[in-house]
Amino acid sequence: MKQTLACLFLLFTVAACSDATVLKPAAYTDISGWEDDTLSEPFSLFLDSCRVIKTRTLAYQSRREGPVGVRANWNRACAAATELGQPTDAQARQFFETYFAPYKVET
Repeated sequence: MKQTLACLFLLFTVAACSDATVLKPAAYTDISGWEDDTLSEPFSLFLDSCRVIKTRTLAYQSRREGPVGVRANWNRACAAATELGQPTDAQARQFFETYFAPYKVET
């Protein structure tokens, strides 16, 4: 999990540092350690964010960029996450693969 979170942090940091950032679709198999990571903790954090998303009016609201994302997409993912409750790592992995798409950040 630490490796995956570190990679995500690095990706977001690199993306924030460049005006020439390009997001390219990727596969989960491209993410080092994806099959072995503990995903129940990140799933729990996502479930916590669903509680906050419910309080927003239209979409995910970024303080800097304003509305980001489509509310209906977040609602579907949050409803599915709520149904899972406390999933195993395999169930959490399947959830993320079903509701989210990985992208490679290039500059």
